[in-house]
Amino acid sequence: LQSLKRDGEDSSFSEETYCELVKVFIESQSIKSLAALIIEAHKLESLSTECDKSVGFGIVNACEKLGFSGKSILDEVDAQGGFGGVGVYVPILMAYCKENRTAEATQLVKEISSGSEVQLDVETYKALIEASMTKQDFESAL
Repeated sequence: LQSLKRDGEDSSFSEETYCELVKVFIESQSIKSLAALIIEAHKLESLSTECDKSVGFGIVNACEKLGFSGKSILDEVDAQGGFGGVGVYVPILMAYCKENRTAEATQLVKEISSGSEVQLDVETYKALIEASMTKQDFESAL
C-alpha cells in the first residue's frame, strides 16, 4: 500500500504473492481485514489503474483460485460500506462463467448495474454471453 500511496502506480504483485497473502488472511479468519485492505488499496490506486492490475482484482482472483468465494469478500467490502473498484467484480464473474453459473453471474451484473459506479467492459459482457450460450441459458445471455 505504501508504494500505491507514494507513487500512485499499479500494484506489481504476482499472482503467487496474492495467493500467499490471501492464504494468510483466510487461515487467520481475517476476512474483514482482507476486505478493509481492498477498500484502502482502492482509495490509493490511480484512476488509470487497469482493472486486472488492481489490488482488488489480485486479491479476489487469488480467492477464486484457492477455492474461496470471492463473492464473500465482495459482500464484506459492501458490509463495510466500501468500494473496491471494478477489479473486484471481474474475477467473480469470470469464475461464475467458467463454472457455468450463468444465473449467478447475471444476478451479479444486475446488482452492479443498479446504482453502482462500476462499469464493466465489453470483454466481461462478451464472456458472460458466451458462457450463457454454451450452457444454453438464453435468458441470462439477454
